[in-house]
Amino acid sequence: MPRQKGMVLTERDRALLGYLGVARYVTAAQAHRLLAPGHDKAVTSRRLARLCEDGPTPGDGAYLCRLEYRRANSLPYPVWTLTPHGRTVAEPVAPGPVAAVQAGVTMAFISRVLAMNELLIALVVAGRRSEAAPLTDLPFRWRVGDEPLRFEVYDRVQYGVRPAILRPAAVIDLTAARRRIFLEPELGTASLAPTDPRQGHVRRRLERYSTYFISFADRDMKRTWYTAAFPDGFAPEVLVVATTEARRAKVEAYLREHHKGAEDRYGARSLTLAGAVAALARLVAPAAQPARPPPQPIAPAPSPAQLPPPLPPRGRTVVIDEAMAARIKRGLSVFVETYNSIRRETSAHSKTCPTHFKPAPGPVGELNAFNDLVWDVILGSPRSHSGERKS
Repeated sequence: MPRQKGMVLTERDRALLGYLGVARYVTAAQAHRLLAPGHDKAVTSRRLARLCEDGPTPGDGAYLCRLEYRRANSLPYPVWTLTPHGRTVAEPVAPGPVAAVQAGVTMAFISRVLAMNELLIALVVAGRRSEAAPLTDLPFRWRVGDEPLRFEVYDRVQYGVRPAILRPAAVIDLTAARRRIFLEPELGTASLAPTDPRQGHVRRRLERYSTYFISFADRDMKRTWYTAAFPDGFAPEVLVVATTEARRAKVEAYLREHHKGAEDRYGARSLTLAGAVAALARLVAPAAQPARPPPQPIAPAPSPAQLPPPLPPRGRTVVIDEAMAARIKRGLSVFVETYNSIRRETSAHSKTCPTHFKPAPGPVGELNAFNDLVWDVILGSPRSHSGERKS
């Protein structure tokens, strides 16, 4: 039988194409860690060269395209990316939506993408069953969105809302943990608290993420911008990948100061690239199966007299004395007074606002139900027939 001419794909080749579908670019060293980490690097180099050849079927083009860049020291720096034919093969085997590859990008852009891909490679190696295992079986999804995250922010100068966008470097969906991590590379080119406000890119992006996760997208105040775009209920988190440990410490200090009170709405932290690799690789690594215990002989059933006393019902018991009750009443009163004050000021402003701003109706029914819960159930002071409560 005559030998078939052209490039014939193996399972490892398909894994590499699927990886490139979400990574966009790969170096020879990165491809070696994916394809054949236990073999000579020449094997990977020959395989990359073969993937740049035409396929065995007439009309099948090459799967990969080699791009030549140069470092700052003028040394060559080749990277590989998918061709249109390679994208077609990568779509069903990629661990996420296949990302678009832009033409004519700079070396600085390539370097930033390859730096984030180091994290992707670590997750792939930690989460796959074998070097030839399909990447669609990985316990995570990696997305490089061609479309930005769209939302609206309030413009204090124009007294109205204006559109805003966010472009994370990547979005990681951890299926088992039901978490969604938005990766933000911290380039280290500006201070977190600069004298020139145009340079505070890290601070501004973190403020925009806070608006995206917390602010409501509709007048009914039922969905935030995040839940409107991602209705699957995954818990969101922003991960700032810092260039150095000093920069990471500065970002963490900023988050400790400005993230207070929002910990239950979304997560936010900063790690170096090495720290992010170690932290996220533990989340996708397959759990070790515990050893199966040896079979035990079946013991006779104990008599009712030998049974232990029943356990009390699970729960938490809290004793509310007079001091605790006074604190709860005072806190509830402050909350209600503050809410009513804000509503009055908003209504007064809407009457004189040139944009005819109309405030949304507040959750009056829910607040009254919460007020009754505190008084009737927690404090044990239900209303009398006259409508008054015991102090």
